[in-house]
Amino acid sequence: YSNTIAGSAFTAQYGKGASAANSDDAVSGATGASGSSWDFAVTNSDLYEGMTVGGGYGKIANAGGGQGSDDDEHYTAFVTYTASGVTVGYQESFVGNDGQGGMDEEASGWGVAVNLMDGLSASYGEREVEHIKASAAHVTEDQEGFAVAYTMGSATISFQNNEVTNNGGTANASDETTQVALSLAF
Repeated sequence: YSNTIAGSAFTAQYGKGASAANSDDAVSGATGASGSSWDFAVTNSDLYEGMTVGGGYGKIANAGGGQGSDDDEHYTAFVTYTASGVTVGYQESFVGNDGQGGMDEEASGWGVAVNLMDGLSASYGEREVEHIKASAAHVTEDQEGFAVAYTMGSATISFQNNEVTNNGGTANASDETTQVALSLAF
């Protein structure tokens, strides 16, 4: 479902859980089946010129697989503001894992993108993810990235560098990626 109400864009979805048909035309139980899910989101760009705010919430029921069943929830909220070729944004999110021994994640991040001159743009962002482990020490994953792009005619050259420490909630697991790309449009 999608609709705009009083200047706010509203979307909602529901997904029926999966199951398998048996030879007696019955439907299988929880073993190996996935549960139903639902979520919704609201965004609004009419509150203040150049500003967009939004948020969303959802749940998914996980069933079977010998693990029991659980209801995982997720939610997020964000704000962006654009003025004179500069856009800044901030977001907070939560992903809950209600399963036995599950690991919740709380994340916050910010970013800024700037149009420096005609055809030249740059952006920088940081994100922190707290991996909340049920039976071990919590681990904070830190991410940061920088990008620059220049477009002239149908050609764009871009450079980006991204770094992460404690990747995926694993202590001392780090990763870095640098990419230079040339794109041509015909």
